[in-house]
Amino acid sequence: MRALQPKQWRNTDSLVKELRLYHWKKQWFDQERRRFGGLDLPALIQESILGNTFRGLRVHQGKRPSRVFRTWARRKLEGGALDALLRVRSRKDYDSWLLNFADSLRRSWRRQMGEEPKYGCLMKLVNLLTKHMIFYKGTPPRIARRLTEFVHVPLDQYSLLAVRKCSADLRIATAWERFLSVRR
Repeated sequence: MRALQPKQWRNTDSLVKELRLYHWKKQWFDQERRRFGGLDLPALIQESILGNTFRGLRVHQGKRPSRVFRTWARRKLEGGALDALLRVRSRKDYDSWLLNFADSLRRSWRRQMGEEPKYGCLMKLVNLLTKHMIFYKGTPPRIARRLTEFVHVPLDQYSLLAVRKCSADLRIATAWERFLSVRR
């Protein structure tokens, strides 16, 4: 199977021109709200991270990573984390909420799976879940629109390849550098 190739533009101006024509924020928000807005919390947690994301994670003493994650997510969100997310009003507040949320998963994962989760995997799980929480039927649309400004978008190899081709001299902070700068 041939690997997908990222779209390329002649120059920065052509890229910017095309991006300006697309009302991505509204179209993306409306599309995702229609797609996920009717789901209850357990269904949204299930849909937020599909099985292929867990494929590279090992089962530990009969405990499946997907079950450990989804059980933790439901318990945590129903236990107040969702209400706390809905009260977030700034990027700083969101980053603090996200790091606390991720740390809770890290502790639960270590206790149940017998090992420390990798940082990238941990953050991918919480970022994908959080992105979907914006579309939860219990999230009022005005709050959901505000939260879209704060969510982190995990970049995959395909996206990073496109970024590298745009600028060879662009320095991208590693995940740990970002984590440490937020913690300071």
